[in-house]
Amino acid sequence: MNLDNAVDFFNEFLDAEHQQAMAALTEPDDVLEERRDITQGLMHSPPGTIMASPIGRALGHSVEELVEFSANASRPQRRTLFLVAEYRNTTWQALFAGYTSGAHPDTSLAYERLYYAREVEGAPKMISEYLIEIEFETDAEVQWRHAQGVKVPNPGQLVAAQAIREPVLEEQRRSWENIVQQANQNRQPD
Repeated sequence: MNLDNAVDFFNEFLDAEHQQAMAALTEPDDVLEERRDITQGLMHSPPGTIMASPIGRALGHSVEELVEFSANASRPQRRTLFLVAEYRNTTWQALFAGYTSGAHPDTSLAYERLYYAREVEGAPKMISEYLIEIEFETDAEVQWRHAQGVKVPNPGQLVAAQAIREPVLEEQRRSWENIVQQANQNRQPD
């Protein structure tokens, strides 16, 4: 997997996650389970870890209940992909980080989640998820808290990055710019 493949994979995952979130609001159980299976198929849980989609609802609702539920629920937005970074890691060789927004209109322009992906048995898979630590100081560095999957205390040496969209919060934008600049400095000549 290269950086372009990783960007495509993160977008595929975010599309699948959004379709699952929408199905949780409006679709019958069989469609929701199908969407969940698609999302889950893009994840990998190494031994001793859990990597699972948190999106869902209780099963067994009637069509009328789903109509009422969806009329009163806020619509999830597809998460924004801000940046994908490629790292060389001693454990996993190529490791890719995807910096994404929240799925709510109020969080769609700022970091909320950091996903790590790598190739597993010839296919890209999500192996880890981190949530942003909320800081109220504007000069604070962006910090992440492990949520599920493999803990990645150090992703390795930054090799490349593809900047997609800047986050709007100042400390996040500084972090985004630092990763992009460092990747450009580390880039190997062709």
